[in-house]
Amino acid sequence: MSEMLCKNCGHVGLPKTDGMSFLFALITGLLIVRFIYRLFFCYRKCAKCGSKLLVPKPPEPKKRCRFCGEDIHIKAIFCKHCNRVLEKQ
Repeated sequence: MSEMLCKNCGHVGLPKTDGMSFLFALITGLLIVRFIYRLFFCYRKCAKCGSKLLVPKPPEPKKRCRFCGEDIHIKAIFCKHCNRVLEKQ
């Protein structure tokens, strides 16, 4: 599971999942029923505010190294791939 962004409060992190517990499914022996239940009736919610308005976390901005062409962080001082010092912009 990847990090999600809550549109309600702005929290970025792993969401909580509501639904049937694994212990209940283990006791009843209905793992297939659990799978179907989680597929249709479970939902993810924000760990901070409980909202269901979650979207995938947007990717961090990147730039290309002018020496090797690899993607690097926008604020990088040197390239982690070719170890060359980049110009300050």
